[in-house]
Amino acid sequence: MQSIQAAMPKKGRMALQSVDGDVPPDVFDRRLADLEALVPVWSANFAAPLLAAVARDLDAGLVPGAAHVLDVGTGAGYPALELAARHPGLKVEAIDPWQAAVARARARGVAAFHGDLLTWEGGPYDAIVANVCLNVIPDRAGAALALARLLRPGGRLYATVALRGILRELDRAAARICGARQVLEQVQEQRLTVMTLREAFAGAAFSQLVVEVGHFPLCFESGTAMAGSVPIRLGFADLYRQLLGEDGWQRLIAVLDREHGIAFDVPFALLTATRAS
Repeated sequence: MQSIQAAMPKKGRMALQSVDGDVPPDVFDRRLADLEALVPVWSANFAAPLLAAVARDLDAGLVPGAAHVLDVGTGAGYPALELAARHPGLKVEAIDPWQAAVARARARGVAAFHGDLLTWEGGPYDAIVANVCLNVIPDRAGAALALARLLRPGGRLYATVALRGILRELDRAAARICGARQVLEQVQEQRLTVMTLREAFAGAAFSQLVVEVGHFPLCFESGTAMAGSVPIRLGFADLYRQLLGEDGWQRLIAVLDREHGIAFDVPFALLTATRAS
């Protein structure tokens, strides 16, 4: 799988908290804006091979041209919108557990519903896409069973995940600057690998399961740009603050500022499979 170029993130976006709880509507609006800003620098890099695989299967007749497709974890409507734009014959539905994001996706024209993969009762679907959402579902074997349950026999699954080694470059910098190597290695050990991904799907009713691996670059001109970027703030900053402490996190940013930034090589996997008859 070829590498995919990532855009250079910008500085100065607001820091986010958890999406749970009661917060003012304007904060939700800013969170949704950040969710949409995540697409070009993060989500689209994972989705590129997924979308290419869907297109190949449509051309090969493995997925019907008028297929009923579910996008799991659509956020504000990606990649559901992209699928519908590229393949107008598809009937694309989407689910997400964040109600505000579902409302935004609907406003953009997506047939989106508030729902959770493990309890969703729609379908059966001809195809399901799940773009970088399995990483945040602790019960991955349960997720695999749910995906199989929602597909018709012969239906196709396309899922991307981030792999162990993600932000390894930041871990090395943190170990060098803050001396937290052992804790950071323990965090990496909990992340998905190709083997643990396959194991999660071993008990589900899938055949023709293929896992391809790839990577894409994500580069920042300074530590401040890295810490202020949407992918880092949404997915990783809170964890590093917990591991390093606020003082350690700020020291890491300051050193990376002096060292003129940091470049990541982001590893990921694309899993494709067919629902067994």
